[in-house]
Amino acid sequence: YSYLTIIQRCWTHLIREVDAFKSIAHGNDLSADIHAMFKELKESLKSENMDERKSMKIAFEKRMGELVERYDP
Repeated sequence: YSYLTIIQRCWTHLIREVDAFKSIAHGNDLSADIHAMFKELKESLKSENMDERKSMKIAFEKRMGELVERYDP
């Protein structure tokens, strides 16, 4: 389904896709950034404070947007 312009992907598919690009320029960096973000996201879900989780969600969405801009200008 990667032929669609804007879609929502699960983390498993996203990680699999970025790992496929490890051999091209900046592909390894992108993979490392996505893996690190996923690890942080999993940690953040341990919080039971919903206000904290909502603010973390906003922060992660912003960071994901920044990654897109960095690797796909």
